[in-house]
Amino acid sequence: MAKEAFNKRGELLRGTLSKELKKRMVKVSVWSVVLYALETRTFRNNDVKRLEACEMWIWRKIENISWSDHITNEQVPMMVGEQRTLMDTIRERRRNWIDHILRKNSLLRTVLEGKLKEEKEDENRG
Repeated sequence: MAKEAFNKRGELLRGTLSKELKKRMVKVSVWSVVLYALETRTFRNNDVKRLEACEMWIWRKIENISWSDHITNEQVPMMVGEQRTLMDTIRERRRNWIDHILRKNSLLRTVLEGKLKEEKEDENRG
């Protein structure tokens, strides 16, 4: 879905706009698609690799870097003037979401804390 969102704005992102404006457009329009509801999802190693590959694909497209140019994934973010931040952003949002849930007294908090079994046992005794 992120590639689709990028391709919808591809003419703008591959045009003559400044690099800073292109990066801002990616962060607003493409990252919002990528990051939607990811704070609640469980990731496997394969999922992390796919998200990192998507991030690199987008930066390569902005800089018009072909795979045959033999430029490593470590060099691409430096060329764009960015760092690989997608997974860090997901982890930060996950921490914020968990903090938000733990502040409220709810069933989800009880499940996250693992107290559901203890409370049911207390109810059965009483």
